[in-house]
Amino acid sequence: MDLNRLEKVNLEKRRRHQVYTTLDYLISGITYFDFFSSDAFEIAKNSKYLAEICNKKSVTTEFLLLSFFYSDLELVKIFKEFKISEKRIARFIMKNNKVNNSNKKDLKAVLEKFNTRTKNSQHSLDYSYEVNKIFEKASENALTRFKTPVINSAILFMTLLEEEKSLASKMIKHILSSEIDWYLVRYKILKYLHSHESSIRSNIILNQHYFAYLLKTQLTDKQFSSLIEQNNLAESVALFRNDLVNQTLKINLTEILKNDTTMSMRIMNKRTYTI
Repeated sequence: MDLNRLEKVNLEKRRRHQVYTTLDYLISGITYFDFFSSDAFEIAKNSKYLAEICNKKSVTTEFLLLSFFYSDLELVKIFKEFKISEKRIARFIMKNNKVNNSNKKDLKAVLEKFNTRTKNSQHSLDYSYEVNKIFEKASENALTRFKTPVINSAILFMTLLEEEKSLASKMIKHILSSEIDWYLVRYKILKYLHSHESSIRSNIILNQHYFAYLLKTQLTDKQFSSLIEQNNLAESVALFRNDLVNQTLKINLTEILKNDTTMSMRIMNKRTYTI
């Protein structure tokens, strides 16, 4: 190997090490929300709007379930097949909140208000303890059961479905006509999840899986499925990787570490201890 080529190989190794070190550090400081796909993040956000419009003090599981109908999801096909609809879920919510028959128009008003919400909406409600547990469980399911770091809408719904003590799960069970339907819904979602994961493992080389999953967090499930159907997944991952590498190389990790260390020291100096 000539010297010029050896220098290029060493330079590429250094660049790769710099990129992965920077990405690993930046990713280590984030929450499970950063591993939500575009759809899952939209669902979580919309649940806050819905709970706020209904004057709730926190976001509970039924609002998380209702928010699935306010994103353009492939899962809706499965919902329609088993007659799981926005109106039925909303009706259950109103019944649970003891809305009188004379106030049934309130449902339509709530949904219309959601559809015409402004960017100035506060959506500052906290998620209930139960919903936070759903998010944590979804993260665990993604990694241990489905072998993916990405929490998409299907994994979020599957987790909600299986949390039998939650009101959302009870609503779904009430809508489904039999226990067989419950297992069929579960099977169809598992099949859907498998199609995405098998495409990554069969079309993307192992050392680019990292970037395939990062790309997946930036796309809706429909967009990701479209890449698979058009046989563009591998090319899209490669382009995304190159763009991300170029952006990452511009990040000054030393400066970030310096700022984080300074901030940590300031916080520690403000602590008081009693004996």
